[in-house]
Amino acid sequence: MWRESNLYIDGLIFAKEEQIIYVDFIKNLIENNSIVEEIKIKYHSKDLRFVYSKGIKGNVINFYIYLEGDSFNIAKTLSYIKELLNVPDVRKEFYVIYAFDGVSDYYSRRLFPRITEFESKLRSLIYMSLINNHGLSLISETIVKIDYELDESNKIKNVLMRNSNGSFNIDTALQNFTLSTYEKFLFTKYSDRSYEDIVNDIEEHYTNNILDDYSLHYILMQKEKKSICHRYI
Repeated sequence: MWRESNLYIDGLIFAKEEQIIYVDFIKNLIENNSIVEEIKIKYHSKDLRFVYSKGIKGNVINFYIYLEGDSFNIAKTLSYIKELLNVPDVRKEFYVIYAFDGVSDYYSRRLFPRITEFESKLRSLIYMSLINNHGLSLISETIVKIDYELDESNKIKNVLMRNSNGSFNIDTALQNFTLSTYEKFLFTKYSDRSYEDIVNDIEEHYTNNILDDYSLHYILMQKEKKSICHRYI
């Protein structure tokens, strides 16, 4: 059951040039759009309140869009209204700035517990599938290899240092992973061996006269990049 509630979005519409904004253009866009009417009927939303006023300079509209009713359904309605304010005919002439976005706030409050639960399940998966079978050192070794593939601002070790007050402890690393860090850790493709190692291995096989098609293919395949998810899970 979704509880009765109210949601609103509050913001400003600026003309990109110094021309006057005609309030009726925005008002009609929202109130007379047939799909908005369909959404209101379909989701049994109460009347939409569209309150607006012109700014001092005339090229700004302060707007306040408000709905009461079933919180899930009105969030959908207001989401669609936000989409209307992003249509090309509006965006090519106006900037839209949200001082308060009740739709985003609503979804954030509902999604945060689910994201936390999802992170816990990912952490459990890594503990059970990786650490239990391959040891803790696999985590630290893999992070080094993945970071080699990432630019400086996206390196996993930097995230861990930032989230653990400047210290990097592999035993608590997973607890400091964000959802984005889990994504990088599980799905970034990396190689187990450097080009130098591969070349040295080929030279050694050649010197010992044991380099054939099969061994060459096997050595070269070790440079293939795969994610940790592809390798172990």
